[in-house]
Amino acid sequence: MSSLDATNPASPLAAPDSGRRLAIECRRVLKLFPTADPNNLLRWYLPELTVARGETVMVSGPSGCGKTTLVNLLAGLLKEDSGEILVEGVRVDQLTTAQADRFRGDHLGLVFQSFQLLRPLTVLENLLVGARYGRRLHRAEAHQRAEALLEQVGLAGRRHHRAAQLSIGEQQRVAVARALINEPAVVLADEPTASLDARNAQAVLQLLLGLVARQGATLLMVTHNAGLAPHFQRSLPAVDWISAISKEAAHV
Repeated sequence: MSSLDATNPASPLAAPDSGRRLAIECRRVLKLFPTADPNNLLRWYLPELTVARGETVMVSGPSGCGKTTLVNLLAGLLKEDSGEILVEGVRVDQLTTAQADRFRGDHLGLVFQSFQLLRPLTVLENLLVGARYGRRLHRAEAHQRAEALLEQVGLAGRRHHRAAQLSIGEQQRVAVARALINEPAVVLADEPTASLDARNAQAVLQLLLGLVARQGATLLMVTHNAGLAPHFQRSLPAVDWISAISKEAAHV
């Protein structure tokens, strides 16, 4: 039996029994990807993953091990082939595309390695665009939250600069602020420090952890950098998630 099997009570992918409700639950999640060989598929399989509300969890592993697949499945950006995915008690795997879009806006904050800022817009405008996808804040409240977040990430003086005018580290700080503007219950971060030098990576990580703690959110971050583990309440390995399988075996 794999040490990651869902029936194993000592599975490292299970949240500690703290009595807290779960923010994330994955059970026997399978995703199949095509390969260059028409007779074979790439099999991504996660027996179990649970994250308690308010917990900060890091998932680490090398490139190509399936970390981004996990984030995309949890966010409803990718559909699994079988299994159950619950985020804040909602079966994300059963949502329509429109429902998943609304769920992300209302409950999730996403931080990406590539920032995904709207470069022609100003820093403030990027945050306000993010606010539109949430719980329909009044314009004045959205501005107030945006201004407060820019103060917290040290970019109040850059609010009217276009995203394209910012340094790489500043752009990622904007991305972190945008992810938190709707006060999400769960923040999913995909390699948020990978494009940064050591100093900026440390600064962005501390900002992210600080804002998440202040808002009482849950954080799941995936990274190739196992050295970041001491900053998180729990660190998990992304191991044995990916394997090759024949199409015939996939449909047995």
